[in-house]
Amino acid sequence: SQSTKNDLIKYWHIPEEKISVVYNGFTPPVSAEVNRKNQILYISRIEHPGKNHLNLLKAFECLPEELRKQYTLVMPGAAWNGAETVFEYAKNSPCADQFKFTGFVDFAKLPELYAESAMYIFPSHFEGFGLSLLEAMHAGVPCACSNNSSLGELGEDAAELFDLPWGCATSIYGWGKDPFDQQNLLNDLSDAMPGFSVVGWEEANRSFLEVLAVEKLMMFFLLIFIVLVAAFSITNTLITSIYQKTREIGLLKAIGCTDRSVMRIFILQGLLVGVIGSISGTALGYLVIRFRQNILNIASVISGQELFPKKFYFFDQLPAQIIPSDVALIVICSILLCTIGALLPALRAARLQPSEALRYE
Repeated sequence: SQSTKNDLIKYWHIPEEKISVVYNGFTPPVSAEVNRKNQILYISRIEHPGKNHLNLLKAFECLPEELRKQYTLVMPGAAWNGAETVFEYAKNSPCADQFKFTGFVDFAKLPELYAESAMYIFPSHFEGFGLSLLEAMHAGVPCACSNNSSLGELGEDAAELFDLPWGCATSIYGWGKDPFDQQNLLNDLSDAMPGFSVVGWEEANRSFLEVLAVEKLMMFFLLIFIVLVAAFSITNTLITSIYQKTREIGLLKAIGCTDRSVMRIFILQGLLVGVIGSISGTALGYLVIRFRQNILNIASVISGQELFPKKFYFFDQLPAQIIPSDVALIVICSILLCTIGALLPALRAARLQPSEALRYE
């Protein structure tokens, strides 16, 4: 690593031009398909103070109680020098039940450990390289590590870095209970810290949210245009039906059926098509969303490749949310357009004269 190169130059006085940095490589482990657990992982031999386990335990104890109770701290690794100090502190800690020392773990079991962890943390005071950090990144696990030796070099722009100089922070992020109702919390923070800028996530991401709102609006118009094309198809079908049923329409009018009654027949036909189509489409759409993961798995098997690789998209399944108000709006618009599409054929049928319809009968 570059860090090792700097140490060789500083302590061994080796000329810089005689040193070339060749980064260590690793064999990517086979990905394990397991469910995520609320556990924080740190793989290292239990060595005090070098591997910094003691400060990690103390930092875990400082977490907010509500957050601390949700997680366990899993620390695989063989016991080395100073391990007794770490074990003794963990045993007497109020969070003792949430500290798990599993001992040495075979390399074959590491992929499963990474895959089921919510976070990987690497607080070591010094590392020549730090392979486990790369393995955790490859598994798609969010990482945090010390900003020293090679760890800061490997984790730069890819992991959260700590052990930074005091006063270097430019912002602090916090979480509220309800992300959609934070105004009271923001007001309280602003009153408590008058010299600081307090910004909610919606305001901080306003531009991005506006882009998403435009995309959502465009999707709505796209669906409406698709329904509009379907309405034109209904119009064409009903006009064709009128020409095919000219004699029947003439007979109805000849026996006393009014223009309004004839119009009502064709408008109700358009309404019926809209209602049946909307109900069928809504049900089919719900089934697709309900079984979307099964559909993706089948498509992956057929195509021979993963459609949404976890190392790029960072989710276990395709996210989806059904918003009842949006569904209701689209269904209502669809039914209205189909009904309106039947107006022109209904007018054409209503204006048909019985004498013209029965002239050649």
